Amino acid sequence: MTETAIGFDTETRPVFVKGDWHPVSLIQLSTPTLAVVCLLEQGGGCSVTPRVAALLADPGTLKVGQGADADARALSTEQEVEVHGVVDLRPITTAMGFQKSSLRALSAVLLGIRVSKGQQMSDWSRRPLTAAQVRYAATDAWASLRVYQELLELDGAEEHVCVKSFPPAPILSLIHI
Repeated sequence: MTETAIGFDTETRPVFVKGDWHPVSLIQLSTPTLAVVCLLEQGGGCSVTPRVAALLADPGTLKVGQGADADARALSTEQEVEVHGVVDLRPITTAMGFQKSSLRALSAVLLGIRVSKGQQMSDWSRRPLTAAQVRYAATDAWASLRVYQELLELDGAEEHVCVKSFPPAPILSLIHI
């Protein structure tokens, strides 16, 4: 991918009990014409391929998505990879006065399309993924990029774009002696 901006998202198995936690199950990346869904190992340690890690670390390629800050932070912590060039759509749309800033609402308003969220709460750690899960995951990354591109066409959007970096930050285990 030689794009200056790509759609970026992650999926994690949903948590239904307070205090529970699940690791990131997959990464979604998208250009306007190609979406890639990268499955992550669930056993701990880094399972991001070197090619995907290099793309995530490249500050010259913006990674744009709804909740991208949290997704990048989770990857930097759980997978111990660098994620540079992160642009979260939520602060941009909030600053621009959008009443509803969900990806679904923004896709409807800016792109004129309905993004189905039917798979959002599915078990992303289960393998293999269903065709519906893959379609949902790819669409989320693609829609994030397209929403960003449409936002940049609006007056004043660029002044609200904040590019962030997330260095590797491994989870530290506390040992009680």
